[in-house]
Amino acid sequence: MRFNTLNEYIVYLRNWIYKETKNAYKSGVVIGISGGIDSACCLALCSQIKNIKMENYYIDIDSNKKNKRFLLELEKKFKVKINSINATSIYKNLIKLLKIREKKSLINIKPRLRMLILYAIAQQNNLLVVGTLNADEIYTGYFTKYGDNLSDLSPLANLTKSEIYKISKLLNVPISIIKRKPSADLYPRQNDESELKVSYSEIDLFLKNIPIKKNSKKRLLNLNKANKHKITGSKKPLPYRKIKSDNYL
Repeated sequence: MRFNTLNEYIVYLRNWIYKETKNAYKSGVVIGISGGIDSACCLALCSQIKNIKMENYYIDIDSNKKNKRFLLELEKKFKVKINSINATSIYKNLIKLLKIREKKSLINIKPRLRMLILYAIAQQNNLLVVGTLNADEIYTGYFTKYGDNLSDLSPLANLTKSEIYKISKLLNVPISIIKRKPSADLYPRQNDESELKVSYSEIDLFLKNIPIKKNSKKRLLNLNKANKHKITGSKKPLPYRKIKSDNYL
């Protein structure tokens, strides 16, 4: 299916979310809101879908204090409620219990804990979890395995970062959120593009088969290869089949 404009695609996404929710016999959706553009875009998409329930949760785990201001802007713009849960003490007790010290292990517990909370809320309230991953993150594996890649619906999965910026403007996402530097907010002063070592604009061009700098292309191919285990999910062996043996003797 092809779309002439992003506005057409917005209409399609809203209808798709509605149909998938009803087909699953669920009452609505739950979205984890971070204060960033991807979750804001999902909130904007879902906020105008009639006849389904929408719940929004900001799960604070030693998060950036500035996020609260952006949450208030979203609440005001879309006339929705964003519930806040502070899970910092749960996180700290867990890493103390498990004696976790390695940096990546420490930060990756955060998105996994957030998804555990969102799925508990979803099951309790007969909802589907809406994920916020975009095409750039999926190709590069820039997400936490069994963390923010988990969801029931992933409406942004086929959209590049530049397309999300455009859709967010069409959906009237606050300009302050659109202008925020992308960050997973897993530790202080984290920056997506600094970690990826390639810009989102270059990733977008690469995904559209438009030539980019040689070093950037090599970096993206290496990221995709290194993160295949995250992108493709759990690997499975060949199924057991009993071999039939014919007795010719």
